Amino acid sequence: MSAPVTADTEPQTAPTDPAQENGRTEFVPQAQPMMPLDRIKPDPLNPRRTEEELDLNPQFLDSLRPGVNQPVRLRIDPDEPGMFFLVAGHRRVAGARKVGLTEVPYSLKTDSSQGAALVEMYTENSPALRKNFDPLQEVLVLGQAHQAGVTKKQLSADTGLKPAEVRQAVKAGQMAPSRMQELRDSGYDWDLIELEVLAGFDEDDTAAVEALYRAKAFGQSLEHVASQIRAQRQEQAEHERLVAELTRQGVTITEEVPAGGLRLSELTPGDGQAEELTVEQHASCPGHGVYFWYSPTEPTAYCADPQQYGHGYQNPATGERMRLRAELIAAGYTFADQVPAGSYALDLLEHDGKPLDAAEHAQCPGARVHIPSFQRDGLEAVHLCQHPQTHGHTIRPGKTLHATHGATETNEIPRELVVRGNREWLAATEVRRKFLQMLARRRTSGQEVGAFVSRYLLVMPTPVRECLGTRATELLFQQFAGKSFEDAAKEAATASAGRRQVLLMAEILAAMEYEVAGPNDRRFTWRTDGKSNPHCRRPVAGAYLKELVAFGYQPSPIEKAVINGVPYTGADPDQAEVNGDNHGDSDGDSDGNEVGAGAGDETAPKDPAAAATTSESADEGTTDIAQSTGQDTGQGEAEQPVATAA
Repeated sequence: MSAPVTADTEPQTAPTDPAQENGRTEFVPQAQPMMPLDRIKPDPLNPRRTEEELDLNPQFLDSLRPGVNQPVRLRIDPDEPGMFFLVAGHRRVAGARKVGLTEVPYSLKTDSSQGAALVEMYTENSPALRKNFDPLQEVLVLGQAHQAGVTKKQLSADTGLKPAEVRQAVKAGQMAPSRMQELRDSGYDWDLIELEVLAGFDEDDTAAVEALYRAKAFGQSLEHVASQIRAQRQEQAEHERLVAELTRQGVTITEEVPAGGLRLSELTPGDGQAEELTVEQHASCPGHGVYFWYSPTEPTAYCADPQQYGHGYQNPATGERMRLRAELIAAGYTFADQVPAGSYALDLLEHDGKPLDAAEHAQCPGARVHIPSFQRDGLEAVHLCQHPQTHGHTIRPGKTLHATHGATETNEIPRELVVRGNREWLAATEVRRKFLQMLARRRTSGQEVGAFVSRYLLVMPTPVRECLGTRATELLFQQFAGKSFEDAAKEAATASAGRRQVLLMAEILAAMEYEVAGPNDRRFTWRTDGKSNPHCRRPVAGAYLKELVAFGYQPSPIEKAVINGVPYTGADPDQAEVNGDNHGDSDGDSDGNEVGAGAGDETAPKDPAAAATTSESADEGTTDIAQSTGQDTGQGEAEQPVATAA
């Protein structure tokens, strides 16, 4: 260790003892002089006096453990020989003491006056005279350091950054300088996570880069958007592979199930047989085909004409309906599997003052016949005319309109939105679970963790009641907590009370995640039609997601829709709704889903038909977990009326 400087000695400066060699003066540098911490006194003139003001955060302290790199600035204490006041470096000295160092590098200020010391304090600490690295400069420096041979572990030790932050910085630092400049010129403030996300896509990947820039502009999570891009591309690649393989096998591929067709899950090999018709059994049937129903990677098999090819039906009512359908077509009627827009029942209409008869009306271009899916009193076909005013028909005098009993159709979400929503829900789940992994690996808990655990254990919503502590959640628990149930139980025996709360929270999170976004139909939590997740009601899922927002989670647009209790339309709901007091599901009109008179046709006759009504489904219950009973009651389906006579 270098001899300390005293008030009676001259300070040692680095370049000393010049030597002559080949007629040139060579300077021999000396090691940085070190000063014992017990000889350094806080300057009484320094305005920073507390640890809070010095901000001795964990990252800063970790960066000092290998030793202080930047020399502190000292001045001689004129009243106590051998002691020195700090001029600059109070934070470094306080941190060095806190991590157990005994000495720090220093330089000595020759002017020991108080005025000069105060001016130097200002120049050392004024933000106008200092410029710290921005995130772009940080990742560039760390990336170059890693390329120069510094390991990620050493970077973490030297900088105090967490290993995950070092990984993010090193990955982001691999971006080309031109791309770094482009990010700087964009005018946005990029954080470390966003830079890592951007580094994951090639600069020439214009579509992805533009999508990420749009997400930044609208305040969306780049992680969510990047996850969706990757999921969509993987999905598309798998879809193309499946289509090529099915085409090679000679399988018919269509956009929808053809009229008169049924999915194999609704069929049996023949009448009187109970087992489901399998793809292998049906492969040789002339009506065999597939379509991609709710996922581009899951082909669904169907039979184009099960009645013609002699298959049986899982539901006897379906078989009766299909046989009646075949009879009507054979009789020459134009059959409509769905109620056509602008259709009216014949008992409502007349032509030239005479009531319309089904047999006589069969030759009308607007003639249709439909069998409602559900009927109260046996199976009966409804004869219709589409756009009756076009064909010279009028409303019979004295007739009013109402929805025909039992003539109901499901108001389904468009298939394109279902495919997109499923993909985005899975992508959001991937990002959300990364957040939960960080949340569940805390070493201690705050008040908010204890409150979360208490609420869910006392209220016991259905997902927690059904799944808590079961093998169904074990893999998710391991993902979040980083250990098995058994290992967590061993840790809990000696852990602090705060850590125990975190472990309990990890199991509650695993139970909720399994039911909110688990296998099979649990992935349909986001939907608002009759095919939503039956294991976890949408309001309960919304309350859970809102809890995560309180912990700092940034939800994706589809998660915001669940939180706000509104249908997902593909748009990003108002961010204010997530942080506001809107706890309930929307009970208003939404995005044109209401079905009006004449089955939604704008050219329907100007008549009391406009009063035909429709029932709308809505999630019931509250999104406040503290008020939720957790009982799953299911959701109804909206009805689309057929205009008929009273």
